[in-house]
Amino acid sequence: MKAHKPSPDADIARKTFIRLFRFYGHDSNVSDSLRHLPGETGELLSRLRNCSKSDPDAFIPFFDKIIVSDKIPDACAAPIADGIIDHLLTHSPSAETSDAPAALAHLARTLIHWLDCHSFLWEKSKGIPDVLSLCCHLLGDPWDADPLLFCLLRLAGHKDPEAPEDKASVSDAELHDVSCHSVRGKIAGSAMRLASNLLKNGKPLPPLLFPLLFRFATDAHPGVRKAILSELADFGQYDAEGAWKLSNAIFQSPNPFLWEDAEAFLCGQCDENFSKVQTCLRGIQNGKTRGKVSAWAFLSGHLPEDQFLSELVSDSAVRTGVAEAFEMKLFHERNTDKAFLIANRFVSVLQRTGNGQTPEWFSKWIFELSGKKPLLAAQIRDHLRTGVGAALTAKSGPAQCCRLRDK
Repeated sequence: MKAHKPSPDADIARKTFIRLFRFYGHDSNVSDSLRHLPGETGELLSRLRNCSKSDPDAFIPFFDKIIVSDKIPDACAAPIADGIIDHLLTHSPSAETSDAPAALAHLARTLIHWLDCHSFLWEKSKGIPDVLSLCCHLLGDPWDADPLLFCLLRLAGHKDPEAPEDKASVSDAELHDVSCHSVRGKIAGSAMRLASNLLKNGKPLPPLLFPLLFRFATDAHPGVRKAILSELADFGQYDAEGAWKLSNAIFQSPNPFLWEDAEAFLCGQCDENFSKVQTCLRGIQNGKTRGKVSAWAFLSGHLPEDQFLSELVSDSAVRTGVAEAFEMKLFHERNTDKAFLIANRFVSVLQRTGNGQTPEWFSKWIFELSGKKPLLAAQIRDHLRTGVGAALTAKSGPAQCCRLRDK
């Protein structure tokens, strides 16, 4: 069988491309390796992608040279875009020098402009969903929002992921995988980051952005809704009303594994919107989440003590959440007296409801606490052993417990 010969037009395009590539490489001194190019177009395109990744700014003009050429297919420019995508994804702004984010933002704007103008890139470039998330983080100016939003809308109806047959039976691991690795999951998270970034900089949202967020908040797959929920606490700092609309939409079709992602948002809303948080508490299907939010609301002064203590006796998952909330308060507030007192009351409740047995998770928590606040951990441990929690009053503090321990 004879080998397939390329058409004369294809051969002309290949030769023209190689000639242009050689000339451009020599003309701009991009890389010495470009002077020794392979003969096969596929290997040449691979080399072009790697060079674009290493020095993207130098190859941006070459992209335009290919586009305007009437003898070279537009698809030959795709490796340059792929190289810029690779460069952006492998250069985290936090790991760069102070002026690096501006350089990355320039590359991001260039890439978004290309995606807006050249449809063939959507077929040839596979890393678009991944790089859009970074672009939404880097770009927060109003003039960036519309072209970015165009890109997000273009992928909003992607078939990945498919809707599960039984939404309530989707596992936590599957939800995480869909949220982080599916196309719609990535785009949902990107849209939330774009919105939060704009609001953080005092910029209004484009008219179509919040409807897009709402669309993802009601997505047929709970993993996509998880991507919205994971970013909701940050978004809620700047638009609480909009965040509550998204939260209500997400939980119209609840999944017990989604509640854990709501913890940060609900805890953050305790001060400004406790009435809404309290309404949510009644419907939370995850015991640990209910315990954490209840404890946070109590430590913030919004939930009555009797109501809070009644939550503790409900189940062990609730008490696990309460312990995590104590830890968050103990390590993030200057004055830990109140958290200490409540922790001691918590120990008393444990002793009353657990027949004097210390749950394994609580012992682990005390052990971890001892590495960060050894004196406090020792006081709570002694309190657990001696059962003096009922004697502590609202006026007690760590110093008094030390005296009780020393007697």
